[in-house]
Amino acid sequence: MYDHHINEMTEAVMGAFGYAAPVNKDEKKVQDEERAKIRQGIESCWKDKIAISWCTDDVIARGEEYGKTITEEEALDVLNSLMDNFDANLGINWYVIDEWI
Repeated sequence: MYDHHINEMTEAVMGAFGYAAPVNKDEKKVQDEERAKIRQGIESCWKDKIAISWCTDDVIARGEEYGKTITEEEALDVLNSLMDNFDANLGINWYVIDEWI
């Protein structure tokens, strides 16, 4: 798992727990400690796994390359269809994405 994915997951969990921008040094210290614990948990979960991720921006940009306008919702539909229907022998790559666009 790439570091930026771990960071995104950590910040999403922090947000889910309602952490807002700290207003003083003590709050910042507590949040930094909590963030480190959350990050450690996520890293532990992913230590023996890999994941190749595709996002809606990938699908939208690929559509633009072919002169197609794809909305965020449509791109998410493409990703969900790929996840549910891809051939594990082929994986998901640009050629496969092209077929679903």
